[in-house]
Amino acid sequence: MPFPIDATEPFRCPSELRRLVEAVRSAGDCDETRWIEWKSTLDLTTTAHIQHVAKQLLGFANRDPEVAKKWAQGLAYLVIGASPEELKGVAPVDPERLVSQVRPYVGSEITWTPEYVRVDDTDVLVIIVEPPRPGHSIHLVRKDLQRYKPGTVLIRRPGQTEAADVDEMGMLQRRLLARTARLDLTVEPRRTTIEACPDFQTVVDTWAGRERATRLDAWAKRRPGSDHRTDKQHTRELDGFLEQARAVLLARGVWRFARYKPAMLDLRVVNPGDRNFTLVQVTLAISGISARHLNKRLFDLLDKDEPDLPDSLAMPGRREADRRGAVDCSGLDGAPFRTEHFGAARCGWQAGTAADKVRIVFTPCDLRPHEAADLPSVPLGLAAEPGATVDVAWEATAANADCKAVGTFTLSATSGSAFLTSEAGRKGRHN
Repeated sequence: MPFPIDATEPFRCPSELRRLVEAVRSAGDCDETRWIEWKSTLDLTTTAHIQHVAKQLLGFANRDPEVAKKWAQGLAYLVIGASPEELKGVAPVDPERLVSQVRPYVGSEITWTPEYVRVDDTDVLVIIVEPPRPGHSIHLVRKDLQRYKPGTVLIRRPGQTEAADVDEMGMLQRRLLARTARLDLTVEPRRTTIEACPDFQTVVDTWAGRERATRLDAWAKRRPGSDHRTDKQHTRELDGFLEQARAVLLARGVWRFARYKPAMLDLRVVNPGDRNFTLVQVTLAISGISARHLNKRLFDLLDKDEPDLPDSLAMPGRREADRRGAVDCSGLDGAPFRTEHFGAARCGWQAGTAADKVRIVFTPCDLRPHEAADLPSVPLGLAAEPGATVDVAWEATAANADCKAVGTFTLSATSGSAFLTSEAGRKGRHN
C-alpha cells in the first residue's frame, strides 16, 4: 500500500519529523522505498549498528538525482526507533560522537544530520540525508563495512541497500560527469563617474517666465493698430503657447539626456578564466538613492524622434487651427521623474523599481575564455549631489554554470549642470 503520508515536500522541522515517525508506525512492512529506511531500534554504541547506519548513508548518497527528487525533494531518511506498529525508541548518543563514529566508513562529503524527536514519550532518531545532485562524487566504502571492502559502491534500491551493478555504476558516472562549471566572472564600470540628472522642470519654468515677460513687454511696445487682439486675448494665447512649449521643451531635454553618454551607466562583464560561458545574464540592484527615472510618457520618447517645438514659438498670435506641427502635451503631467513609471524594455536591458531599489536586467550574452563584453548603456537618471557615491550590487549567472558570481562597485556622481552647458543641453533648451 502507499506510504501513509504525503512525501512531496521535505520533512525538516521537529513537528514534520514527528509526523514522519508516526507515518512509519502506521506503515506496512513493505513500505520501505528508495527514500526511507527504518529500524525498530539500534544500539548506537556497537560497531555493528554504527556500520548499519554508514551503509544506509552511502546508499542514499549514491541515488539518481532525477529519481530521488520524486520524494521529499530528494531528501532521504533513516528512522531508528520506530517501525510498523512499533515504537521502541533508541538510547540517544551525542550527535558529534555519532558523526565521528560513522565518518571513517563514509568520508566527509556526504551531508547528513542526526535529529532526535520525541513521540509518545519515546526518543526516536531520524537521520536526514541531503539530496544527490548532478556533479556529486561517487561515494565509496572507506573502511571494511560488514561484508563490503573499501572501494565498494553501495546504492539504494527499493527497500534495500546493496553493491551497485553495472547499470547503476553507469548512472553514477553520468551523474559525476554532469558537473557544471563554476562561474568566474566580474562586472566592472567602464567609467566610475556618472552625471546626475538636472532639474529640468526648474530650467524650463525659468525659461517660460523670462519668455512671458519678454513677450508681454514687446506687446506693450507694439505699433498701434498692428494687432487687433485685446490684451486679454493676447495673454490667454501667450499662456497657452507657453504651456505647450514648456511641456515640449521638458520632453526635449529628457530625450537628449537619455542619450547623453556621461549620464549613462556603462559596464563590461569580464571572463578571466579558461571556460566558455553561455547565456550570461547580469542583474544590477541599486538601492539607497533617489533615482529620478523618467515619466512613462517621456521615456517613450526614447523610441521616437526628438520632439519639435510648436510652430508658434516664433510668433504667438496665430489661430489655433493654423498652428501646423503643434504638439498635444495634455498627457504630460509635469512630474517627469517618477520612479513608478520606469519599467519599459529598451535595447539590451530591462529595468524596474520597488521601494527605493532599482533593478536592471541585461539581455544574456555568451563569453569566450578571457573575453570582455560591453553591456548596453543605461540612462540611469540619477538624482544625487556632486561627490555623492552610489553603490551598485551585481550578480551574474550562466546557463552552463551551477552558481552565480556576485560583487559590488561604486560610482561617484558629478554635477548635472554640465549637461545644461553642453552641446546636447543647448540643443535641448533652445529652438
